[in-house]
Amino acid sequence: MPAAKKKQMPKSIAMVGDSITAGSKPALEAVLSHLGFEDIEINAERSRRIEIGGKNPMPGLDVVKYIAAKSSPEMWIIALGTNDAGLYDDAAGYQKLIDEMLVEIPEKVPLVWINTYRNDHLDGCVEFNDVLQRTLSDRGNATVGQWYQQCMQPDRRILSKDGVHPNDNGVLVFADTVRHAVIEQLS
Repeated sequence: MPAAKKKQMPKSIAMVGDSITAGSKPALEAVLSHLGFEDIEINAERSRRIEIGGKNPMPGLDVVKYIAAKSSPEMWIIALGTNDAGLYDDAAGYQKLIDEMLVEIPEKVPLVWINTYRNDHLDGCVEFNDVLQRTLSDRGNATVGQWYQQCMQPDRRILSKDGVHPNDNGVLVFADTVRHAVIEQLS
């Protein structure tokens, strides 16, 4: 029986996120570089949502389209949804957001999407995360990073007082959550 073929390590990776990613950027760059990525693009802005723009920063969907048009990364990380959690009436609203994003990322390209946590919209996070998990399972070639689960661990102090953004220790936990998800996806 022939040996299993090992997946080739991608050289380029793009990450699109919000303020959680922006505040964790140096730690994320270090983790991704250590994993062997040579071309790392992290585009993160405070208050970024998936498809809503206006006075807010460029929506994540538009950023993904822009990056895909100019560079075609070999792997994607999406860390969006936190600013959308609790703002939609039902799972169908979240499904639409996730589906619109996935249209822009070819199925053959590995994807990691970090799930959401914010203490003021826990029900919205749970609903978004459930839709995300089901959708990425159906898509294949994708992994959900477990940020929500990290934040829900009792006696873990990784968030600032606002209950959304990681504190100094939380930045390291967030970067490690991304690292674990990338390793899982590439295994």
